[in-house]
Amino acid sequence: MAHYGIGDREYRFAQLLWRQGTILIKDLIKLAEQEMNWHKSTTYTVLRRLCGLGMFQNEDGLITTLITEEEYKSNLSEKIVMNAFQGSFCAFATAFLKKRPLTQKEKDELMEMIKRMDDEPEQVQEQKGTQKKRGKK
Repeated sequence: MAHYGIGDREYRFAQLLWRQGTILIKDLIKLAEQEMNWHKSTTYTVLRRLCGLGMFQNEDGLITTLITEEEYKSNLSEKIVMNAFQGSFCAFATAFLKKRPLTQKEKDELMEMIKRMDDEPEQVQEQKGTQKKRGKK
């Protein structure tokens, strides 16, 4: 399964980088050889691609993360919903649920998430009202 712009091997490599956080290129080359059976040139090629996509940075041989795996997944899911479902989360959910129904635990978690989202605007409005009373905007 392609990960919307990067392939499976690139995604596995990105996961390796996310687990490491900051790593020296020489250590990354050894790690990629051990865990993925990659040659040095493959590691450099894939790293260059992921850096070009703005996911990681290689500065003087020190590799750092520019986006978290959570941010990547959030961006990925937003792109899928926008492009494949014309921005409709409901259309996405309908298509997803045709293949795999939710467990009761997932339903409960989803309902709790929706409840928290419904409560947030009230909290934001209350905070704005409190700030106005204090003379802040």
